[in-house]
Amino acid sequence: MEWTGAPNIFSFATYELSQDAMFARLLSWADHKYVQKDKGLH
Repeated sequence: MEWTGAPNIFSFATYELSQDAMFARLLSWADHKYVQKDKGLH
């Protein structure tokens, strides 16, 4: 599985609290551009 271009926790954690960053990262998987990266998370 290729992870390049997948949502990265560190792109959120620099601006949000750690709990908020994890929640935001999980929600970002709903974007249609990630459907081919990991169908289970999408």
